[in-house]
Amino acid sequence: MSASNAEDFPSQMKQPIRDLHQSLADLKQCLHTFNANYKNMKSASTDPLSKARVELTTAYAMNSLFWIYLTTKGVNPHEHPIKDEITRLKSYAQRIQDIEDKQKAAKVDTNAAKRFIRSALWEPKDQSKSESNRNKRKLSDESWNEDKTTIESTSDPIKHKRHKK
Repeated sequence: MSASNAEDFPSQMKQPIRDLHQSLADLKQCLHTFNANYKNMKSASTDPLSKARVELTTAYAMNSLFWIYLTTKGVNPHEHPIKDEITRLKSYAQRIQDIEDKQKAAKVDTNAAKRFIRSALWEPKDQSKSESNRNKRKLSDESWNEDKTTIESTSDPIKHKRHKK
């Protein structure tokens, strides 16, 4: 800036403009480093999920920079198609996060879980077994009653005498 332009510039805006200039210089350095290492990052990640994460981060960074560019030019980015693109990228980021969370989740051994549940629950006896047990009990009760009447009939002297006649 020339001296005459610097005097016309409001003093309360000088520091924010200096900060913006420094931030843009830092951003330029970061972009240069990123471009130099992009191919290495892409080839180093053999996992498809990691590759997707690198590509998504790149796309999001570029779209965010374009958002900032539109803002500096006085264009409202909320009314520009870039907003839809950033929303789309956010949905992809959520999908990647969901996949990563699913991979980190504890795995359930279904066979072991079935065994735990089966041993913890009361199981009624088979219907056929319970019916056969009832039949055995019924038979034993009937035979007891028959034996009892036989004993009673032979042990009663009055009845015994009657039968002899």
